[in-house]
Amino acid sequence: MGEKAPSLFAQHVAQHLRGNERLLEIGCGNGRDASFFQEQGIQVVAIDASPAAIDLCLKLHGGNGVHFTAGKLENEGLDLGQSFDVVYSRFVLHAMTEVEQAKMLRAAFEKLGSGGSIYLECRSINDPLARKGEVISPTERIHGHYRRFIVHDDLIQSLQTTGFTIDDAVENTGFAPYKDEDPVVIRIKASKSNQAN
Repeated sequence: MGEKAPSLFAQHVAQHLRGNERLLEIGCGNGRDASFFQEQGIQVVAIDASPAAIDLCLKLHGGNGVHFTAGKLENEGLDLGQSFDVVYSRFVLHAMTEVEQAKMLRAAFEKLGSGGSIYLECRSINDPLARKGEVISPTERIHGHYRRFIVHDDLIQSLQTTGFTIDDAVENTGFAPYKDEDPVVIRIKASKSNQAN
């Protein structure tokens, strides 16, 4: 398992897919979820801001058909091909500032085809870890590294402002247990409606 086992969120999302979509993963980390989706018959493009993460993905999952590339979605000149049916991002938003999040959501909206969906999972402000470390702002902490804990209603508003329609939004424990941790996590599915420009 470990570096190759898909996250519980990827397994959850896969249940809602047909298996022939084009999926863009933002912040693919070690590539385990991207590889899992590819195995389900989904065409996957996976990006990460860290070139070292992409090197690791290629080492662990190279040759399985996933197109791994280094970069940020909002960067000019990042060529990802045609539009996507699904955008997927797990445990990435809390590594971004609010400004970076807004840019990423706008870029994701533009990359999605009409009727496409975005699936997001991130740590909530209600997670106990949000009360640890150096306080940078009401939602930002440094505890080992930078995290911005996400406020459920603020994220929904940000998605709606971008043009998304919220299909499902849940905040709870039990979604991402790891060793002795069971963080409070937000899961959201939102869609780019057929009427969206």
